[in-house]
Amino acid sequence: MAKRNPRLKKAGAVSEFTPEMIAEVRRCRADPIYFARKYVMIKHARRGKIKFDLYPYQEEMLRMYMANQYNIILSARQTGKTETTCAYLLWFAIFHGDKTILVVSNKGSNAKEMIGKIQYAYEELPEWLKPGIDDSSWNKHECAFDNKSRIIAQATSSDSGRGLAISLLYCDEFAFVKPHIQAEFWDSVSPTLSTGGSCIISSTPNGDTNLFAELWRRATMKIEGNVFFPKHVPWDAPPGRGEDFKKKQIAILGERKWRQEFECDFLSSDGGLMDSYAMDTIKKEVELKTPAFEIVDGTETHTFFKLLDPLSTYIIGVDPATGSGLDSSAIQLFEFPSLEQVYEYRSNTMDAVYVYSVLKKLIAFINNVGSIVYFSVENNGVGQSIIALYMADENPPEGTFVSEDGKGKLGINTTTRSKIRTCLKMKNMVESREFKLSTNGLVNELKAYVRKSGSYVAQHGATDDGISALLVVIRILEEMANYDASAYALMYKFDVPDHWKDDVHQKEEWNYTVPVFENPVN
Repeated sequence: MAKRNPRLKKAGAVSEFTPEMIAEVRRCRADPIYFARKYVMIKHARRGKIKFDLYPYQEEMLRMYMANQYNIILSARQTGKTETTCAYLLWFAIFHGDKTILVVSNKGSNAKEMIGKIQYAYEELPEWLKPGIDDSSWNKHECAFDNKSRIIAQATSSDSGRGLAISLLYCDEFAFVKPHIQAEFWDSVSPTLSTGGSCIISSTPNGDTNLFAELWRRATMKIEGNVFFPKHVPWDAPPGRGEDFKKKQIAILGERKWRQEFECDFLSSDGGLMDSYAMDTIKKEVELKTPAFEIVDGTETHTFFKLLDPLSTYIIGVDPATGSGLDSSAIQLFEFPSLEQVYEYRSNTMDAVYVYSVLKKLIAFINNVGSIVYFSVENNGVGQSIIALYMADENPPEGTFVSEDGKGKLGINTTTRSKIRTCLKMKNMVESREFKLSTNGLVNELKAYVRKSGSYVAQHGATDDGISALLVVIRILEEMANYDASAYALMYKFDVPDHWKDDVHQKEEWNYTVPVFENPVN
């Protein structure tokens, strides 16, 4: 007969509590951060047993777990995300009775290792803080407490958790589960969470077409239907990590592995249109930008990233949607000739009538400053609705509705061939910084834009509505190039005489006041 583990408190054992102990139990029950800081011990690779002294980002993770039903963590390697989550799972099991907690990982050995971390932390608790344990349910795959809560560990598979009433699910290194297993597992387990169960998913990236990448994109881009609250834990979040650490890891792992496992880049294996290095740099530049001003119009806030200039021209590309929630309408506003992104509008609930009203307000707003406006819309599909509204409008917007030269109808027609050509031009103009981007939404779309079936589309789970509007902007520039030397130089890279450049696009100092959106659709 095996000798009983002396660190396990026997099921049903009675402890005597002092008033101080009772106060501590209450405080621990109310605050997992306090519980982890004061009572949880972890194994350090070099120092052995140490107290779990949480870093600020680990405290933020615990607050997230407390506040939200669904959480997704994108974490660099070796940041202590697993220890943090295991401490939370132990706290949850101890202070919440009749709960089933399922831990799944990409490998069975990893799942068992997490159970080991939880059991180690339990064994190091003071005796009076421990719930009782039944020896028969204390093993490499499970630990059960006498408050009827239990923690079960399994390798992620299509039927993991099947038949369990899961109160809390933790998916560790989810991106490293085979993509079809990810999808099958999630389809199987998510209905069990619909009755109130909570979920934590954490991983470093592993490609950008799997379910983890999709869930992360939906969470960070706030796509309709998303339920996850995201948190990114960067490689330099733990104290003591700097450039020396980075150089050493790159020397060991190589640049690509470093970018995936420490920079948390979703490196594409699907032939992304944009260069990953260029987009990473652009993303960092965009994240430093701040709005120039905002306009509140009803329930919507319109954000502008640059003051409008009466000596500049403005180009508006429109990609309308049905408003059914399946895709979004998008409007992109760029200043010309700087090609700086000034404004972006997105909505997946507004129909063509409303989008046209926003377009009219935007054009009137630019007119009020005294600038010239060119605008257009793709005339395939839903774009015809915008064109019909424009043609029927007794007071159409005071801008130039750009159409393809010689086509005989309003708007821009898109074919597979013209889309590929325009996409490649967009690639060159974005990567060379001729387009100066301002919004994370557009940058994220460009990072997830890939070649598929002879064209370019958004990866599964991502969107490309902002890109579609940007492609219209490029087509407008191509039409302008027929008569505007600056546009010609930008689009075709030919040198032009200096006197062509020294025209109305020269900037002058002036006194700017922000007008308001006026002249809605009649």
